[in-house]
Amino acid sequence: MLDLTKPQKGRFGDEVFFSDLFGRAIVTGFTGGFFIKTADAHAEVYFRKGAPIHARGTLFTADRLGEVLMAQGAAADDVITAALERQTREKDRPVPPLLGALLAEAHAVELPVVSMALKAQLSGRVQKLFTLTFGSWHSEFGTFGPIDRVATAHDGVALLASALHTSSSDKELTLFNDALLGQAVKSLATPAQHESLSAASESMARALHLLDRPRKPEHVERHTKDRRSVRAILKALKTLEVLELLPGSEGRPIIDRKTAEEAVARSQAQTGTRAASEIKGVAPSAARAASKKESPLALEIRALIDTVYTQNHFELFDYEVGEAVDAAELRKRFSALAKKYHPDTVGRSEGEEIQRLARDLLSKYNDAYATLTDEKKRVEYQAALLKGEVPADESQKAKAAVAKTKFDMAVVMLKKKDYKKARELLKMATTMDPQQGLYKCYYGWAFHSDPSLERAVADPKARELIKAGIEQSPKHAQAQYFWGVVLKQDGKLSEAKKAFTIASKMDSKLTDAERELRLMEMRSGKADDGGEKKGVLSRLFKRGKD
Repeated sequence: MLDLTKPQKGRFGDEVFFSDLFGRAIVTGFTGGFFIKTADAHAEVYFRKGAPIHARGTLFTADRLGEVLMAQGAAADDVITAALERQTREKDRPVPPLLGALLAEAHAVELPVVSMALKAQLSGRVQKLFTLTFGSWHSEFGTFGPIDRVATAHDGVALLASALHTSSSDKELTLFNDALLGQAVKSLATPAQHESLSAASESMARALHLLDRPRKPEHVERHTKDRRSVRAILKALKTLEVLELLPGSEGRPIIDRKTAEEAVARSQAQTGTRAASEIKGVAPSAARAASKKESPLALEIRALIDTVYTQNHFELFDYEVGEAVDAAELRKRFSALAKKYHPDTVGRSEGEEIQRLARDLLSKYNDAYATLTDEKKRVEYQAALLKGEVPADESQKAKAAVAKTKFDMAVVMLKKKDYKKARELLKMATTMDPQQGLYKCYYGWAFHSDPSLERAVADPKARELIKAGIEQSPKHAQAQYFWGVVLKQDGKLSEAKKAFTIASKMDSKLTDAERELRLMEMRSGKADDGGEKKGVLSRLFKRGKD
């Protein structure tokens, strides 16, 4: 991150665009200026507390203040000419006068009118800077007296969004979009930011509204049918540091209700059957999968999923370790694979399991692509392979961290008895980190504990999940307790007692396990006592007979 309180410098290109500088100035509340040079021109852009206030330089040739004022009908040609002549005469002063200040001082144009013209001028000039893909820049922190006195602050957020939409290069938006491949995104914009961003255009406002929930960028593009607007609003959110990046599996589908209703109507007309949503307990994908053989694509995905986890990142894209990787060719190969195995391409007709495998497959390709396109990561990964080491998968670590957060949230929901929300969170946690058996145990417990569910459905599901979890992660006291409860419910008391004992030994503070053991011992003791009394009476009765 740029620290704009200190002088900074750099060049525009694949790594930095003017939008990045502009957004950083807004986020940090920058007061100062950016000074830009191209091969044959220069430009200066000034900010006050994060708001852009003025832009000038030889890079701008067609929107001088006098021209803007005349175009608005705010000043006559002779008034502007007189002010320009005075500006020329006084250009050698220690602080040369600005045209706007001279016009206001001579009462030729009122200061608010000058300010409005400067805003219009600034907007046009900033949009010009957003087109730059080359040149150098440096920043200076501090105020600039004459400019600061006459300039008026502009809504930087609205200007950022508008300029990205109308003026940023295709190269900038494509590079940014490529960095989001395989991820879901969500807007964290404040209400004020949301209002400013929405003002840029109707299409951007629609895209922003959809991003209130986790979405995949390609889904939003397809729904709005406006790729540029979607990419521009996403870049604006990222630049303002209010774009949350999430695993692709968290992206929620965008349902076009009208299209869905039409599809159901067509289906009913063709088959004469009820809509799938009316058939309780039967998932449409499962019903379709059961009624036909798997397609060649589904079989291909099943075969691939068994091999991709044995291949390194180079092999996934048909490269040898150490072979030069051409960026354009790599992107071409990745795009082809991503398109072929994307869950949307696979389609729901293949069934939920195949879609999940497709997501896993795509996630693996995304991880490999992210490593190979980052020069530093690629070199480190290659060096580790050549040493015979297995490099750590950074994206898997990130997913595991997110899964842990979801799990912790689910535990809180269980304590609040919000079982439905807990199951949603635990489903995400187990999907993102399937190696954590504890997550599966808690997922099963969320089914077991929910009194609103039908026991005939919930209990087998709970048993299946807890059993799978305990086999995977047997060294968790809470998991052993859950398993003990399930065994006790099934009437397997000796096995249940063993599970409760293990849980109690693992965690002496787990009072639930201790309580279950005491109850089992009490019941066992009562049974023994009853047996002894029966024996004594029998013996006495027998003596009486003797």
